Amino acid sequence: MIYKVAFWVIIFFLGYNVYLIEFPLKNGDYYMLQEKAEDFVFDNRHYDTILVGSSLVRHFRNIPIFQGKQFYNLFLNGSSAASGIELIIKSGKIPKVLFVETHHLTKGLNDTLIKNVFQGYSIKQFLPALQSKHKFLNIIIKKIKPQIKKLDSRGVFFREIFYHHIEQLRHEYSSISDSLKYIQHLNKVDMQLQYLTAKGCTIYLFEVPIEKELALSKRAKFLRFKNHQILNNKNYQWIPYDYHNFYKTTDGIHLLQNESYIYEKYIEWCFQRARKKDLINKRRATLKPLGSDS
Repeated sequence: MIYKVAFWVIIFFLGYNVYLIEFPLKNGDYYMLQEKAEDFVFDNRHYDTILVGSSLVRHFRNIPIFQGKQFYNLFLNGSSAASGIELIIKSGKIPKVLFVETHHLTKGLNDTLIKNVFQGYSIKQFLPALQSKHKFLNIIIKKIKPQIKKLDSRGVFFREIFYHHIEQLRHEYSSISDSLKYIQHLNKVDMQLQYLTAKGCTIYLFEVPIEKELALSKRAKFLRFKNHQILNNKNYQWIPYDYHNFYKTTDGIHLLQNESYIYEKYIEWCFQRARKKDLINKRRATLKPLGSDS
């Protein structure tokens, strides 16, 4: 009896793996951290454009450069772009264009995440049921877990959460701590980006706008200065911080979805402008000075 049960368990497990190879599960925006990382690493596709960052860029998908089968939004909830960049390097899935959200670079590289994702890499690639998002327990939990209702920005409950969280952020952004550690994180990111540019990847860096009060705080100004000071390689292109528009957030730092769309349009405008400038410079470099020999 035991052998018979074990036999059918093995058959089911192998069949489940065959199914997952053909039809891998997709969870949309609702990934746990390791699930999202593994979704990218074990996806067989290669992407021309990748966006790396934290949950601040979760909903970025509204402009042509952030759409299509050749684009991947590698947002990592509770982590930073540094971890996303490391996943790209270790997986060898280097894009032509990489957009880097810089807001949470203070968190540095999540070594535990990287270790867990690549531990048993070959086995998880051959048996996708061992990947975090495909495990039955995780799937069952998501099915029985009640859906979180969307909060109305006009509701009293929403306002109470907002004011409570903004007060915490005011305190956090009023001072600068661990500046040396942050500089070390940035130097590491700079090394990662230099590796990618050497492989032909074009880098665009940007800072998602947050509540104006926080954006102009002592801490935010310091981090912005250090970002530009250390990540100043001529091969990196910075999208300027948008001081001209006032953006609304859910909690002080996460943009409302309609505000994300407005900011994405700003990124698109800057991106197209940078590309046009680059094409003009390349064209000028090919032109010969007047009077030179033909």
